[in-house]
Amino acid sequence: MSDNDPITSRFVLIGLITVTWAKLEGSIDLCNHLAFEQGGNQVEKHLPQSMNRKLTFMRRCHKELTALNVVEVHANTLIESVRSLALRRNELIHGVAITFPTGDLLHLFKLSHGEGGLSAVTASLSNDDLRNLFLEILRVFNLAEDHVVAVNSAFLSQSTKDQDSDI
Repeated sequence: MSDNDPITSRFVLIGLITVTWAKLEGSIDLCNHLAFEQGGNQVEKHLPQSMNRKLTFMRRCHKELTALNVVEVHANTLIESVRSLALRRNELIHGVAITFPTGDLLHLFKLSHGEGGLSAVTASLSNDDLRNLFLEILRVFNLAEDHVVAVNSAFLSQSTKDQDSDI
């Protein structure tokens, strides 16, 4: 198979999506760890594991921890972007290929548990769809990286203010 082969390209894109999502989630974990160590342990007793709980914890910390109030709007933008992407990413990563991807589209099937019980979700993705999903995840990863810096700066600024008031 050559690099120009659409099937090879498809699997390369799926790999890029997977790795970039892991990096995005790692950035969220780092933000949450910083918040947890600076008072977030009063918001939750343990750092959350699932993405939904991680995002809920992040939102609560930005509301409840004074130092993070200055970056709350940025956090909310990040959280909503991740929530939006998570649905499409989960269809791909947790879905099952219905047919081996030999044509123009990758057809996926996923069972979903919702309020109405179990339902089937299907999706068909082209290489262009996968490329666009990757680029969107990469954009949100960059937002998350910026947010790590913003959270760290907010806590450093708070620490400096606290030290100045002790003088």
